[in-house]
Amino acid sequence: MKKREMRFFFFVFCLLSLFNFTTFAKQAPPPPFGVLSDEEVYAKLKAKLENQANHYITRQVKRLGNKTVQFESFISCEGDYSMIPTIFGAYPEYHNWILNNINVKPGGDSYFIRITDVQTSPEARDILTLSFHFNLPLFKMPMERVFHMKSYSTAKSYTVEAESVPNSKAPIGSLNAYMKVFPAGRDRLWVYLSGQSILKSWLLYEAMPESILNSESGERVGIVVSNYQTEENRRQALGKNKKAHSE
Repeated sequence: MKKREMRFFFFVFCLLSLFNFTTFAKQAPPPPFGVLSDEEVYAKLKAKLENQANHYITRQVKRLGNKTVQFESFISCEGDYSMIPTIFGAYPEYHNWILNNINVKPGGDSYFIRITDVQTSPEARDILTLSFHFNLPLFKMPMERVFHMKSYSTAKSYTVEAESVPNSKAPIGSLNAYMKVFPAGRDRLWVYLSGQSILKSWLLYEAMPESILNSESGERVGIVVSNYQTEENRRQALGKNKKAHSE
């Protein structure tokens, strides 16, 4: 399918998804989504990453039925574990680093869904608002999705959780995700990402190609990892400069 045709069909699907289509058949409730324990996640990471000494990212997006889409990613990358809480725990600063090249596909093309901003408010710094729009002709209406954020450390990992605030007008009923980061040796991180979204439209759920689902979410994982490493390097360099000036 040509790029122009894909954009047209994606535009039609997104337009129709604004209406709350339902199915006549009674459906079972979607599978529950929850945060796995450190032990469960580490076992999954070890199975995927134990033999990966270099930078490595694998991801999977799949339909679970019940208009539910699940995302999962396993990452091995360079990084300083001590910097993870400082950077990922500072939600108000996300917009300073996480958006760099976030809408640029590998090879220079752009995504159908363009992320335009991510912000918190001074009154609720754990509430994150994601602004976006569809990069399609005649369909560039700005949209927002609000998330309640939570992060915490354990003896083994650092976890960030994002739970969408209900929005009756959004085409996505719910969107929940979490990230667990583990130290994996000197300057090496193992990262697990898991997310689940429930669409309101059966048409959009059934018709959306998995290749688009994977590129719109999965490919951006690599971009965020690269942005994080750039931000980590910037902060470390800044810290070294401050120390040098104080001596």
